[in-house]
Amino acid sequence: LLWVVLLRNRTTTSMLAVMLKGNDVLVLVWLAAHPGRWTFRTLGEGMGTDIAVLHRSVGRLKHAKLLDEERQLNRANVEEFLVHAVPYLIPGNLGA
Repeated sequence: LLWVVLLRNRTTTSMLAVMLKGNDVLVLVWLAAHPGRWTFRTLGEGMGTDIAVLHRSVGRLKHAKLLDEERQLNRANVEEFLVHAVPYLIPGNLGA
């Protein structure tokens, strides 16, 4: 049923296509911790992650305006995202 709705409603499909994933947050934090120029190869080697996965993550981060078109961090948006969104995406458990 969900796929039928997605096929009929293109706006829903595009909204779902840009939802960030947990891996995207890891890529974002890694990029923030390692400023400067990077390639997908160096990013993959540094994170130990497949380049195809990283390419999709970077695309979602660009679409979310956390990276600009030159793949540089939008620091104001990244700070807002990390402070206000991440605690809800990855809630911590006290004493865990």
